[in-house]
Amino acid sequence: MAFTASDVPDLVKGTLYRLGRMKFQQIAQSLVRYEIFTKWFKEDKVVVGDGLGLQRNMMTRHATTARHVGWNDPDRVAMASVLEQLKVEWVQLTDAWGFDYRETLMNKGASQIVDIIKARRASTMLSIASELETKAWSAPSASNTVDPKGIPHWLVKSATTGFNGGYPSGYTTIGGLNLETQAPTFKNYTFAYSAFNKTSLVKPWRTAMRVTDFVSPVSIDDYRGEVGRQFRHYVNEATLSNIEDIGEAQNENLGRDLSTMDGKMTFNSNPIIYVPQLDSDTQNPIYSIDHSTFYPIVLQGMFLLEHDAIRAPENHNRYYIPVDLMYNYICIDRRRNTVSYYNGS
Repeated sequence: MAFTASDVPDLVKGTLYRLGRMKFQQIAQSLVRYEIFTKWFKEDKVVVGDGLGLQRNMMTRHATTARHVGWNDPDRVAMASVLEQLKVEWVQLTDAWGFDYRETLMNKGASQIVDIIKARRASTMLSIASELETKAWSAPSASNTVDPKGIPHWLVKSATTGFNGGYPSGYTTIGGLNLETQAPTFKNYTFAYSAFNKTSLVKPWRTAMRVTDFVSPVSIDDYRGEVGRQFRHYVNEATLSNIEDIGEAQNENLGRDLSTMDGKMTFNSNPIIYVPQLDSDTQNPIYSIDHSTFYPIVLQGMFLLEHDAIRAPENHNRYYIPVDLMYNYICIDRRRNTVSYYNGS
């Protein structure tokens, strides 16, 4: 057995390990990436609102009185009701980190190896990022009034190709709208694929991108001006791996790199993003989202608000700092978005 420095008693007692002062390596996170926290909740991407909840005016129908006429035909005036209201309630996410005043006296000067305050704050922010990621990729039950309306709530799967994304399971309305009587056009596009190839996946996916790209012939101000378009496709690891195989198969100049498609996959010139949270979905979904129609709205003054330190009532030396986020997700035009999934064997 080899003799090492730790076998010398005086050396052990008189010498510290190299401490790497004021640094710590974060290996606590469970997911390889956090798309929601790092992309969707950037200050330049969220929409700030107020009021009791989220509300948007929706023009769900238009007049059908236009006609060609003779010189003496009487006028027909369109006076139909064309507006409905989309409503979503606020939800609140909260966490807190704390410290003991005595710790701050000890954790400073020459004795300080790392800033424990910085480490605890980072830990809490990771906790918030994890909770956001989990709930953004899930659909709460109809009785759940605590969790946000995540992507699967707004983009509902269907094996039938077309605008068939109806109600989430257990719901009779979506955003307070009835899809039969109030908003029959408020449905996302859907299709299923049975193989990872150009015929089964790529071709219907191309069609989906064309038929969901609505362009209004009438210039009006709408809510899409609140954020940029930022179109993105979200997939799990199995799906992305198979899509990369398709991309490499059509590339005639691979060169010596065995993974030329890694981190470079796009569809319709928009990035294909790996979402670890989707790995648990064995249907291998593809969420194609136009973020000018789907985005978080946060309550003004409650956007990851870090409060001033509050003294703990049970111990006068201890303080905690609450962090609050009041928000929800909203989709103002489901038909500009697509969800597909694998239904092969």
